[in-house]
Parts: sequence; C-alpha cells; structure tokens
Amino acid sequence: LIQHILFNFTLWNKSNFHVRLLHLQYILKVIKEEKNFDRDKFGIQFFLDILKQHFNTTKGDKEEQRELREIIYEIIKYFFQNHTSMKDLNALLSTISVLSVLNDEITYELLEFIVGLLNPTSTFHEQIIDFLCESNMIEGLYSLLVVNNLSSRTKEIILKIMKCFIG
Repeated sequence: LIQHILFNFTLWNKSNFHVRLLHLQYILKVIKEEKNFDRDKFGIQFFLDILKQHFNTTKGDKEEQRELREIIYEIIKYFFQNHTSMKDLNALLSTISVLSVLNDEITYELLEFIVGLLNPTSTFHEQIIDFLCESNMIEGLYSLLVVNNLSSRTKEIILKIMKCFIG
C-alpha cells in the first residue's frame, strides 16, 4: 500500500503545489518516525531518482519547484546523518553528473548539499571526506569542471568542495 500510494510520485505530481508540499513533508515525518522503514527500497537512490524524474523540469513556478526539492534534500540528508555509505555518496555524485548536462540549478543545489555534508561540525564530516577522496569520486568532481553548460557559480562550488580535501 505504501509503495503504491505514498511513494507514487507520478500520482502526487498531478496535485497542486500545497498538496505536493504536504505529501513530501509527510514522507519525511514517516521516515523519521517509522523505525522499520525500508531504507533499502526507499533510500537515497530512490529519492535521487525521484529528483531526476519528477523535479528536473522548467515547468511550473521555479520557487515552488525549489521548495519541493528542499524537502527531498532534507530527506536525503536525514539518511546520510543516520548511515553514510560509499554507495550512497556514489549515487549522489552519479546523479550530479547526469544532471550537470541537463540542469545547472539542481546541479548547484546538490553540490551545495555536499558542502553541507562537509561542514566541520557534522558528525560524519571526516567519513564524507574519506569517501570523496577515493579516486573515482575525485575524478567525478573534476570532470564536472569541464562541463560546458555549468555556470561559473556551479564550478566555484565544485572547487570549494575540492578545497576541503586540501585543508
């Protein structure tokens, strides 16, 4: 039932903005409160796929779209805070790579999300840096610098992330 209704974003995306906002807020609440939540099925990769499929559009109000994405980022952050894995970070970087040629704004937001994960006050700061220092991760970030349609603002945040490896 949960999979067919609550996590059916094709269905929910037909609703107006306020219903969609409440839907995402409810999902966040369920994830935080439900101890037996199926993170394997509805985890970081699932929400990154939802982001690519349903929130990578120029249709509709840009501010409303950004607000909806912010809740998805909050869900993903909650997952990272409770369990950080190389697989999840790799999924995040893969999504950034795919979106980098399609949507500069979402690419920037996801890179900004990584900067938030790298905040020295976070409990998993060192683990994120260790994962990002793996060769395929650094190469993935570096390759974003040569993507032609990314703004200088987005490329600056990539350099900001890479600076964390040095300092």
